[in-house]
Amino acid sequence: MEHGGSRMQERDERLPADVAIRIFHGDQSLRAQVGNVSVGGARLNGVGELPAGAPVTLLYLHLCLRARVAWSDGQDVGVQFHEPLHPGEIDVLKDVASFALSRVTRSPSDPAPD
Repeated sequence: MEHGGSRMQERDERLPADVAIRIFHGDQSLRAQVGNVSVGGARLNGVGELPAGAPVTLLYLHLCLRARVAWSDGQDVGVQFHEPLHPGEIDVLKDVASFALSRVTRSPSDPAPD
């Protein structure tokens, strides 16, 4: 939405997640957990300090997402994607999270999911 020549950002719907991701920043390769994800960005837990504005690349399964660090609190970081996620990319994140949750909550006597 435009307001007075500047874009007012509405907060995108956040999807909870708890999946491992690889982050590349310069020559560093870091591991983190995705705390939540939206069309426009993600919260990454356990990264450590990264400078605001720093370019990063996130690898998750077959997704390679370019982003920049929006904030950092010394342990977790928020990133903003260069391009909003496409519906198929969001579906990948939902499907993997749903599958992981079903594996954790399914009892050994339950039939295997299709």
